[in-house]
Amino acid sequence: MTFLCNNYPIESRIQIRLSPLYFWMHAVIPLLTRYQSSQEEILTMKQERRQKFCFLLSSVILISGTMGPAKAADPFADKDNTEKVVDAYITVMTMAYPPAGAALAAAKGMMSTLGFFSKPDVVGEAIKALNQRLTAIESRMDTLEKNLQETRNEVFRNANLQNTRELRRHRDALAQVLLGLQNKPTDKYAKEKLVLDAKQVCNALLEDRKLWIWSDLVLKDHTWEGKKIKKGTMLEPDFKPMPTLEVYATALATWMAAIEYAGGGDTAYVKRTFGADLQRHIDYLSVRPNWNELNMSPQTLPEEIQSHVVGIYIPTSRTAGPDRVATIAEYCRDDMAREIKLVGNINYTTKSANELVNVPAGLLNRSTPKEDELEQNYGLDVMALLVQKLTRLRDRGTLREQFIGTFNPTISSFNILYTVKPDGSLWWQRDNYGLAPMKVPSAIKMQVSHNLTDPKLVGEGWDDAVDLLPGGASTLYALKKNGDLLWYRHDDYLNGGTAWKGPVRVGTGWNSFTKVISMGDGVLYGLLPDGTLRWNRHNNYKTGEGFYAGWDPRPMIVIKDWNKYKTIFGGGNGVFYAVGQDGKLYWYRHTYLAPQVVPPVGKSAGTTRVMTNRWNSTWQGPKEVGTGWDSFTKLFCGGDGDIYGILPSGELRGYKHLGWETGAATWGNYVVMDNGWNKFKFAFPSMPSHAKEDDIVVK
Repeated sequence: MTFLCNNYPIESRIQIRLSPLYFWMHAVIPLLTRYQSSQEEILTMKQERRQKFCFLLSSVILISGTMGPAKAADPFADKDNTEKVVDAYITVMTMAYPPAGAALAAAKGMMSTLGFFSKPDVVGEAIKALNQRLTAIESRMDTLEKNLQETRNEVFRNANLQNTRELRRHRDALAQVLLGLQNKPTDKYAKEKLVLDAKQVCNALLEDRKLWIWSDLVLKDHTWEGKKIKKGTMLEPDFKPMPTLEVYATALATWMAAIEYAGGGDTAYVKRTFGADLQRHIDYLSVRPNWNELNMSPQTLPEEIQSHVVGIYIPTSRTAGPDRVATIAEYCRDDMAREIKLVGNINYTTKSANELVNVPAGLLNRSTPKEDELEQNYGLDVMALLVQKLTRLRDRGTLREQFIGTFNPTISSFNILYTVKPDGSLWWQRDNYGLAPMKVPSAIKMQVSHNLTDPKLVGEGWDDAVDLLPGGASTLYALKKNGDLLWYRHDDYLNGGTAWKGPVRVGTGWNSFTKVISMGDGVLYGLLPDGTLRWNRHNNYKTGEGFYAGWDPRPMIVIKDWNKYKTIFGGGNGVFYAVGQDGKLYWYRHTYLAPQVVPPVGKSAGTTRVMTNRWNSTWQGPKEVGTGWDSFTKLFCGGDGDIYGILPSGELRGYKHLGWETGAATWGNYVVMDNGWNKFKFAFPSMPSHAKEDDIVVK
């Protein structure tokens, strides 16, 4: 028995016997994988898989030196074949969504449908949007059933007709629920009956896994994965997200609207009655925290999608040419559409001609762009949005959101936000926000709008830090595991450019703190294990010069017993926010920049003088300014009361603490700004600086 390695190199196919391949895959590679995972815990499951794959390619190179090349037909044999393979199958997805891109359009349509959650009349808007969605689904089922009936292959037709008719039955049940909601029943039993009917549809789609399994029919002879497949073959049924996801998402939205109506504003009743049921579907739409794609079967919807889409980087030649240019091909394998596509090439320069071409380590630790795009197109975005809404209903007992709309702001400003992905890439975004007074009397004093720009890649290799800290304006600090503090300056930070200075080592021993809190203006507070908070100021934070001499020589212990708080973060200008174990948010202010009155001395007796740059150690607070803040996994502030919070679902929220200067408990409305922020290793803002901008970017 032989294994055909169709992937490396493209110009030369290699045939190896199963016994040495089995040894490499089941002896050497698992050993190295265990070692590597113990050394680099930050690798994601797909990163580990890519490393194993590329290590296998290297193994094949070594073995092929004695085995010799073999001629074999495969999907990579010519570049056109990757497209031709698609036409070799007929699938339910292509029947239900015949035009190119129709499945993606359906996914976007689901996202649009779910927009009713932000409307004032949640239930009324839900009925309109969901009825439109059910009409689209009915048309989809008609098209699918008609195409199946016209198929000559009886086995293929019968295998998929049963699922199609079952989805239609669920669609009809949802239509009855929406009709009931339109009638606006007042009886408690009638309301709960609508919730139960919608829940039964949702649970059926969760529990009956056969509804997600569809059969494909081979239309012509071809080769796939080195195997010859004959025309007329019925392939083993396999997972396909569409069209079932479209029905499932609509069912969940209908169920949530029915819960909202039955709750009637009684959030405690909703949380108590439906919390456990909502959690079941949250779990089904999420990737399990301990899921390992290499040795664990998928059990949830996003796990299924991620296990069926694989991005691969493969060298196009064994060695670099005379010009020392090596090319790495980017392939994307889509098992649901049964295609392998060349989606791009990456060139890099080797140290010498004829050098062995390897996939750079930086590529091993990240997915291909096409892979991420395909996974989103298959519904990961829809699933993430559903998780956020289900979680909101579970935790808050309502779908209703505060005002998020746009208006003519009387105050406009911005914050710079940075994020780091698990692959170490550093991304920049600008949050442009506006404030305007509320037009009607309300406990919320200001309307707030946020406009987050598209992310820009501004750096690589930022994943080896323990923490990343803003130092003020364009200055960043990276705290290393050995306690070193490294200084960086992002010279074009206002525009998201890629010009940097650094790294410069400006400190040691910073691993003695359990947490370092940035305040801007080069001020860093270190929290010791006993709860003592120590003040430090980097006087040369604009240039990174001087090492120890660049710091204020008088670090001070400014307060004690701060290990009682669950979370502490800086708000700039001496403002601290601390979250208690009970979720209450407390405001403090350390007036370290306040003028200090110096008593009369000697010849100046009878007069007083004010010294403005003394680091005074006086405090205001604590003052309670909010509750429920323990639900966030990450909190940070860009200054002036601009607080950002990340929920476990990945939802990013923006808050405006209007009373940030005095500790008054006055706020603007919060805004749901973005999704997917739970995938980042670090997220932090640029902090305030009172230095002049041209002083910050000195060369």
